[in-house]
Amino acid sequence: MTRNSSYFEFTGFGTSIPDVQMLDFYITNIDILEKFRIYFKQKAHDLIERHKLNPIKLPNFDRAQNSYKKENYRIDKEQLLKAIALDEYNLNNQILPKREVECLAYLSLGKSSKETAKIMKISHRTVEKHLEIVKDKLGCNTKNQLKEIFIDSELKELFE
Repeated sequence: MTRNSSYFEFTGFGTSIPDVQMLDFYITNIDILEKFRIYFKQKAHDLIERHKLNPIKLPNFDRAQNSYKKENYRIDKEQLLKAIALDEYNLNNQILPKREVECLAYLSLGKSSKETAKIMKISHRTVEKHLEIVKDKLGCNTKNQLKEIFIDSELKELFE
């Protein structure tokens, strides 16, 4: 559960009670499920904002049994993390490309532009340019303001 300024946000993952394997997966992979929650929320935001309703298709769902086929419980964690990787993120109703958000993440960790550039294998001028663009998009005057906005967002959890 997450508390926001005017509401609480609740996310749940469920399975049938006797399915110990799936419950064990949830418990041992809570960090991946949290990243999936953020990914899903980011993806859903665009759909909600554009008022497009698309039916959700449940793969391998057996309607007669009202359950998923058991063999699909084997989940490749690396494959799942790749599948939920985003190319752009929504921060304060502004769409930011992945590289801009990565620069924000390193800024929030106290990295300098030169340190960030070395990690990301880009020039420090490119890092500075990304941060300047984000400052303009978010209406910030300083890097400290950027850092505060990022730290207060749930996006920071994707880069921990």
